[in-house]
Amino acid sequence: MTLVRALRRAVRLRSGRRARFVLCYHPTDEKSVTVGELRFDGEAWTFVYDDEYKRRRDLRPIEGFDDLERVYRSSALFPFFAVRIPDVHRPDVIRVLAKARLKYPEQADMLRLFGRSVVSSPSFELLPA
Repeated sequence: MTLVRALRRAVRLRSGRRARFVLCYHPTDEKSVTVGELRFDGEAWTFVYDDEYKRRRDLRPIEGFDDLERVYRSSALFPFFAVRIPDVHRPDVIRVLAKARLKYPEQADMLRLFGRSVVSSPSFELLPA
């Protein structure tokens, strides 16, 4: 099996490894605000808003997470975060994974390595916690 095929297969697989990330919002002229926390418990992903973000009436909910009080849970990574994972066929991605010695990266690995920022929402930053 080629490395590319193995990577493609591995990214689709579920993992038992837990992961935790913090999503931050960086307004242009203000101090950063913690938006919420993304977790993977080995079975499902959860996203919950931070109390500070919920108190700020000047900040809107992020796309796909309209209810600030809800704990969102899904067996699949939420689209807002999934767009942060690049195509494993890209040569630059293959090089980064090889350098990190990840033969079978999981979604959490991909978020950790590539998910910090994304062009579609540049004011948001995803940080491993």
